[in-house]
Amino acid sequence: MLFRTKRILSPIDFSAPSRKGLAAAIELAERTGCELVLLHVVPLLAYRAPDIDARYAIPEYERFLWVEGARMLDETAKNEVPAGLPTRKVLRNGTPAQEIAEVAREEDVDVIVMATHGETGWRHLLFGSVAEKVMRAAHCPVLTVRRGDEATEPTRQP
Repeated sequence: MLFRTKRILSPIDFSAPSRKGLAAAIELAERTGCELVLLHVVPLLAYRAPDIDARYAIPEYERFLWVEGARMLDETAKNEVPAGLPTRKVLRNGTPAQEIAEVAREEDVDVIVMATHGETGWRHLLFGSVAEKVMRAAHCPVLTVRRGDEATEPTRQP
């Protein structure tokens, strides 16, 4: 076999497109009998200048995002990943594309399966694409699942 798969990384931000990416990763993991590494990255927040009045405190909000991210990662693994599929959960804090590529190296994954949110025009120019940044930084192949593309909808077989 030319391409052996032992471990698949599936980054998830809990959006509908990222859940499509997870579904594709699950299907590939089931077909290849490999382990699924489920990753959620809590993004870094910009700290406010000391002279600006804020309605919330950044450190408390970051703790909330971390706790909520861990809860949603557990819930997703429990409710969306089939029982018996070897799965590990990883929660990180940082820049999503950078953390995805770093976790892929650390976990020695063979392929990253992720959604692309499909931004176009000015939004794409302004924000860029996490998937594109991961493709540039990753040590392994990156399989992207497009938002709203019915051809990418995974098919479940009994």
